Amino acid sequence: MLKKDLKYTEKYGLEARKELPDGRIRYYGEIQPASKPGEMVGRRIVQELNPANGNVRAWNETLDGAGRIRQVRPQLGPNKTHYTFDQFGNYTGKW
Repeated sequence: MLKKDLKYTEKYGLEARKELPDGRIRYYGEIQPASKPGEMVGRRIVQELNPANGNVRAWNETLDGAGRIRQVRPQLGPNKTHYTFDQFGNYTGKW
């Protein structure tokens, strides 16, 4: 697991690495600006390593101007389902 952790830390940087209370580690990519003006400022990739079993999962997060996560798209193969949330963090649907 140390090898994977080092790989992701080198890729995303130490400041983008966050250890969670249950031992999982998240790596946050840089925010890529939105292509159209509006409420959303951009998106970033998040990768999560579970050192207990070696599993890695990834998703894209779209953030609004206040830095709140408003859309999440897990990377689960060819299906690209987007889960949306309002400004209060309430789930509003998927597309």
